[in-house]
Amino acid sequence: MAELVAVIASTHHPFYYRASTSTGEDRPPFADEWVRKVEAFRETLTRARPDVLVMVGSDHFHQLWLDNMPQFLVGKAPVYDANWYNEEREFGLPRMVLKGQEDLSAYILREGLDAGFDLAFSNELRIDHSITCPIITLRPEADLPIVPVYTNIFAPPLPQPKRCFGAAVRQLGLPRPARRRARMPDVHSARFGGEDLPGFPQAWVAREMP
Repeated sequence: MAELVAVIASTHHPFYYRASTSTGEDRPPFADEWVRKVEAFRETLTRARPDVLVMVGSDHFHQLWLDNMPQFLVGKAPVYDANWYNEEREFGLPRMVLKGQEDLSAYILREGLDAGFDLAFSNELRIDHSITCPIITLRPEADLPIVPVYTNIFAPPLPQPKRCFGAAVRQLGLPRPARRRARMPDVHSARFGGEDLPGFPQAWVAREMP
């Protein structure tokens, strides 16, 4: 049976990668302290031993624009190309290819729709630093499959905090004996969230953090 083993609210600051990998005069004075805190935080995820990461982020207008802006979108691809040219240029982020978890993506989408939570999806989603930076900071091996979930935090009207997708994912991640229309993969999942949640931090902390 699937189990939700960790919930982590993490920054997706794009300058961490460059700051943490710089040397000599190029290394910022705060870099060592930043790395120390991130590595301590990383232990939370390591101890949880997840099989898959459900990543809640935002697109920053890279491929979702005002002509087609879903409030909540679930990625359903087998693999995800990650980081865009401007992120490589401005932040020094590397190109990445991350494995998806299609069964869990399909489960979240099906159960969400059955529960009255209308979700969009994409089979050809390219992800940006809102997803990759938490991976770089907390799982630099990038060895776990992901389910990316994009939320609209840029284009009003924004979803209300009470409709925050994090609450729906938490509900879907728990056993519900009365209704099992879709088979949930037998995985241990960890969920990431942060500034990309409507109403952060109050709504996220109040609703999701134990």
